[in-house]
Amino acid sequence: MRKRIGVFVASLVLLRCAWDSVPRMQLTWHVWSRLRHAHRPAPDTSRDSEYASLKRFIPPDSAVGLVQAARSGTPEREREYYFLQYALAPTLIEPSTEPTLVLVCPSSAAASLIDPAQYATVTLVDEVGLYRRLGR
Repeated sequence: MRKRIGVFVASLVLLRCAWDSVPRMQLTWHVWSRLRHAHRPAPDTSRDSEYASLKRFIPPDSAVGLVQAARSGTPEREREYYFLQYALAPTLIEPSTEPTLVLVCPSSAAASLIDPAQYATVTLVDEVGLYRRLGR
């Protein structure tokens, strides 16, 4: 009997959580249907395809460093990191300058984020620069 009461209480908690997510799902469905009706792609899909074009410059099974101008802990910094990680998967992106290849966000700030004498530009895509360390 106690077990059934526990299952019942757990079910109520889960149903409450599911009920709280209904408005968010309705909003998502509304936005998606409006975009579909307007024949527009979903937001950020163009950014994914642009970032994915960096894959051809990155050897398979290699890690890529990431240097960002945005302050640590800000949503902008996290957003850049996750979009790059998603677009370049399964390549591992490390927030450091240790790997031979380094991504710099934004590329316009590259001179202040990395030493220009030690890196050569590989390519620039949508304010993200891919740089190769010289001498490695």
